[in-house]
Amino acid sequence: MQRPALCLIPLLLACGGGPADPAGPDAGEMSSPHAPVILSFGTNVTTLTEGQTVTFTVVLTDPDGIDDLIGGTLTDETGEHHYGAFATSSQEGAYSLALSWDAIQQVEDITFKTGTTRKFTAEFFDTAGHSTKRSATLQLTCDGRVACEGRCRSVCGFNSTTRGSCTAACASRHAMACFAGDDDRRAFYGPTNNSHIYRLATCDTTPPATDEGQPFRLVECECLPST
Repeated sequence: MQRPALCLIPLLLACGGGPADPAGPDAGEMSSPHAPVILSFGTNVTTLTEGQTVTFTVVLTDPDGIDDLIGGTLTDETGEHHYGAFATSSQEGAYSLALSWDAIQQVEDITFKTGTTRKFTAEFFDTAGHSTKRSATLQLTCDGRVACEGRCRSVCGFNSTTRGSCTAACASRHAMACFAGDDDRRAFYGPTNNSHIYRLATCDTTPPATDEGQPFRLVECECLPST
């Protein structure tokens, strides 16, 4: 249960936000009985889409006194990729970190068909090196559209300089599938300022090496993420 005094801190869950994971953040873990203690960890939104920003808020205490805290970081669930360091507010023991959709994309590609989840871990340290961590999950969505390397689209457009079918081109890009409804699959030949276009009849059509004496340059396809 949140302590009533914590409601003085904006964006905390006790004051109207909700945990990123409907079941709440995990119980976390501590490296020592002297490690900092996380009292609250959550976000101001439960879902995120392109162009938006989420704010992570943490409230901590320390068995050796609040001045023993030196700060914390936000990472992915493996702990190998860092999103940034938490900043402290004017109230002791309260930290926050704003993270944009684009910043999440920079750490791990956002490509999906219907949505995905990301697990974020907050880890805090004291002056003796003791640490404590807790994780929460955030839903990433494009509101019914697909995500193409961090961009919400109806389909994912993809150009490949490897001569092959759109089925092969899409498969090479996040294991996507060729969009069968595309009626404008094209291969381009010759220089960029004077391209010759060859229409690809199906997803499995392989463009020729040359067309009307011009060498193959690239294939243009529309793809859909598989998951």
